[in-house]
Amino acid sequence: MKRRELLLLLGALIGSARLTVAESRVPHLVYLWLGQAGSDGATRKGLQAGLRKLGYQEGRNIRVDYRYADGNEGRLAELAGVAVAEQPDIIVTSGTVVTRSVARQTTTTIPIVSITGDPVGSGFIASLARPSGNITGLTVAVGPELAGKWLQLIVEIVPGARRIAVLRNALNPIGGTQLMLMRAAADQLGGNIAFD
Repeated sequence: MKRRELLLLLGALIGSARLTVAESRVPHLVYLWLGQAGSDGATRKGLQAGLRKLGYQEGRNIRVDYRYADGNEGRLAELAGVAVAEQPDIIVTSGTVVTRSVARQTTTTIPIVSITGDPVGSGFIASLARPSGNITGLTVAVGPELAGKWLQLIVEIVPGARRIAVLRNALNPIGGTQLMLMRAAADQLGGNIAFD
């Protein structure tokens, strides 16, 4: 699935999550982003395209508030608290850090549509098949199968590869899981690959 299709699907998920409100009231969606305004280009455009595809026009039949934390997790927590207090119809999050910040506000009634690395491992949902609760969305989870495939591709591209660097965000808890899975996949391939 291409990135654009994935983002359109996110828009459709939002539409199915809970934008069926009383006819006299305009649905309210809050979009939270950890980075700066403009750093979310493809994600924001995909969300907007998905909403348009569902017949929503910002400022006309849906209210969308875009909020940016400028890379500051303290600011993100503040924005999440304000969003939950406003009781919007849906909160859209992208990333484990953002989703965790909203989930900490202990909202169990506002639907949260999220793109996260490992929603099960992060404790957001019970399982991918049956998420339960109020969090839904997409995952870019790196399970053992995908980590093994990544490693196989690297070895195919560079057959003599013995030392591989893994770039990750140390603040994102999924990074440690991804590294652990890559190491396990390396062990299955003979164990002679080291990671930095």
